[in-house]
Amino acid sequence: AYSLRRVSACVANCSAEACCELVVVVPRELPPSLRALLALLFDVVLPVEDLGASTPGSIWRATINKLYLFNLTHYHRIAYFDADCIALRNPDRIFAVMLPNSSWVGAFGGSGYFSTGFLVVIPDWKVFERLVAHFRAGLQSRLYGGVSTRDGKIIRDFFGGRYKPLPKTYSDYRPATDPAAQVVVYHFRGGFKPWFNPFDPPEYFDGFYLEFGRAYHTWWLMYEKLHKELVVPLFRRESVGASTLWGGELGRRRWTGSTISPESHLWMMRETPHEYVRALGPQPRPAAPGVVHLEMPGLEVSLSVNLSSSSC
Repeated sequence: AYSLRRVSACVANCSAEACCELVVVVPRELPPSLRALLALLFDVVLPVEDLGASTPGSIWRATINKLYLFNLTHYHRIAYFDADCIALRNPDRIFAVMLPNSSWVGAFGGSGYFSTGFLVVIPDWKVFERLVAHFRAGLQSRLYGGVSTRDGKIIRDFFGGRYKPLPKTYSDYRPATDPAAQVVVYHFRGGFKPWFNPFDPPEYFDGFYLEFGRAYHTWWLMYEKLHKELVVPLFRRESVGASTLWGGELGRRRWTGSTISPESHLWMMRETPHEYVRALGPQPRPAAPGVVHLEMPGLEVSLSVNLSSSSC
């Protein structure tokens, strides 16, 4: 949302002729403190019934609320971006993509497959009702409900070949080491995301390769800028006793034994089992056995050595 506010003319210059709102759909159970933080960046924070609660065994159950995109009928058209995206250039021209009707989506794909990480949608409550009915029928037949149940499978099954491929210049699913010089919206691939604690990633992502490159650093530079522009001023205006929303009293609970201030630290993945704090500014780099990391201005090199082998 922050990156879109920086580059989208439609978001920044709302007028009667053209106006874009930033909307985030959240489960009704989301703590009020997290809703307040989202409201710093989004025009609308929309609480909904959590469709993912129907598939408690899925590690991707949070993605199923993406179905609500099709019910946002007070909007003429929707451009959807996954949370693991950052907008590097103005994406507003994506609204000019023409779809035959509301039973089609715009998406990246080809040869019968499309991704749901970036979508163009014409909202229609009838399409939404049929889509949710398709999902619930799939639960009954056990087509859905397993550990890998996710939005992409549900939406692809429902729309089939009714999608219009979007130009890849708008976005692409890329490794964090890719500079993505010509991409409008950068989409981080894989299970490890920039906001994870690199020294202690969530257990269910342990098998993924940890990528630290230019895109990773771009995300953190942008997030720290967001924090300094929005969170720190609010913290300074509050009394010390009321500073828990912005992280002011967090440190005594778990990490350092002293108060962590938003003026010096970031509180990441808050209110989850994986929350942690990170100091503002340059960070030490986690290193696995056999990995040497070199970093100089404009150059970043990682050398991986197989210690179990007698030769390279």
